[in-house]
Amino acid sequence: MMLTAALLLAAATTPTQPVVVPPGQLPPSLPLEPAVQPPEPKYPVQRVVSPDDYPAGAKGRGIVGMNLLIDNQGHAVDCQITQSGGSPLLDSTTCGLLKRRTRFTPAVDRNGNPSIGRIAVQLDWAKVFASFK
Repeated sequence: MMLTAALLLAAATTPTQPVVVPPGQLPPSLPLEPAVQPPEPKYPVQRVVSPDDYPAGAKGRGIVGMNLLIDNQGHAVDCQITQSGGSPLLDSTTCGLLKRRTRFTPAVDRNGNPSIGRIAVQLDWAKVFASFK
């Protein structure tokens, strides 16, 4: 009984860790406040992929258009396809590559603080292959 009370007391006084909710799971009623300055890529997104990254079994070498959610540290944390490059496999692979490899200067809010923001980007797989010839 005494041990149980001690554990309950410890649990009640231990600070809780913040709950991180992935951006794709945010409620639709939670809009992003417009940033004064949107996020900017630190380098062209075309530079983060090579022909070796092209998924086996994918069709098409088109342009994949994406809307990326950038956190306040400059990492892409969510990706939504806005234009298909020719196959769902190519689209999802491209999103995953950009989320892992790209870095951004975060958006800036009206108080001058780093903030989350969205940016539209395109990756042209035909240009990726052409640049490695």
